[in-house]
Amino acid sequence: MLICRDGSERTGAFITLDLVLEHLRKTGKIDVLRTILVLRQFRTGIVTQDVLLNTVYSAIATYLRCGTTVISSKQLNKYVQNLKKKKSINSLSQLEREFQVRTAV
Repeated sequence: MLICRDGSERTGAFITLDLVLEHLRKTGKIDVLRTILVLRQFRTGIVTQDVLLNTVYSAIATYLRCGTTVISSKQLNKYVQNLKKKKSINSLSQLEREFQVRTAV
């Protein structure tokens, strides 16, 4: 759960991201500014800090590069253990490769 004092900054960024990704999945289009402007009709202080806007765009870029992984909580441990396995001594594990993709600038 992500909360802030008046629900406009960090929470607003999370809500913006959620709405943008939902719209992207339905239409294939991204419009962050329009989403923020619509949200500001209900809460004027939504995403007013550059760092939060950058966070929204960074999360969208990560989603576009990596997609999503959905697994049940019961399967999580086994899934992570498989990601950690290396095919050879000098190769990266799948977990290391995913980390590199997600942290690439």
